[in-house]
Amino acid sequence: MPPSDPSFESPPSSELTRSGSLPTWEMSDVELAVLIESLTSVVKRHGASSSLPKLMKSASFPYRDSNDALALISDDITQNLRMLKQPADQCFRCYQCGMEMDVNRARAHVGKHILFFIRGIDEALNGIPVGLPLPCRFCGRLGIQTCAEVYLTKQKAPQARSNCRHQHKFNYAPSLVSNVSTPCTNVPIECLIPGCRAEVGSNITVVWKYNMPEHIRLCHPGYSSDGIEDGAPVPAAMARAMLITHEEEEMIGIPSDKIPPKDHC
Repeated sequence: MPPSDPSFESPPSSELTRSGSLPTWEMSDVELAVLIESLTSVVKRHGASSSLPKLMKSASFPYRDSNDALALISDDITQNLRMLKQPADQCFRCYQCGMEMDVNRARAHVGKHILFFIRGIDEALNGIPVGLPLPCRFCGRLGIQTCAEVYLTKQKAPQARSNCRHQHKFNYAPSLVSNVSTPCTNVPIECLIPGCRAEVGSNITVVWKYNMPEHIRLCHPGYSSDGIEDGAPVPAAMARAMLITHEEEEMIGIPSDKIPPKDHC
């Protein structure tokens, strides 16, 4: 806010302006509390607690008041971060339903929430709902900068790469096949539409399989994502890679009336 705002006042003491040449202004405790509450609600609404930057402790941070007590602390965010502070390679707490599980079960679990949303099934979940565009396969969230870019390593046994805090290694080749124990095949696949694929160091850009139809609609509007919509067909290899079989949808729990025809994605 500009210094002319009536809610700001000049510091009552010259002690507050000795550390620098810039003007210093003060706010009341009530105003600061309202500001913190407002910022906290934004962070919680976007499910972005885990994306908050981490700063090293120093003489000037965390902030303290004149009595050397911690100041400008959000109790809600602090509690949320404590709940999220878990070894990423051991346990996962689903953002959508709150269930805790071994991280190796997370792919199938989150994939179910994503596919239910794509098929228009309301799960009435208490957590952060899945939405569009392009939810993260590792955590099911969207709009999180660290989850936005997905890569596949260029090696014989490729691995998915993301900055999502819940990224974990999984065997790529077996994950391409749906089975009873892990029906979800929401793995990263290449977009073979000319001009889309890019190489970044030893990685290639990819898209999560369940997100590929939305990726085509957003980034390649001249192509048809399912063979029904108007547009050019996608390369045959890409169409095969993005196909979700009837068997996979049935094992995940999609009602038969919500499953697309067999020759469509």
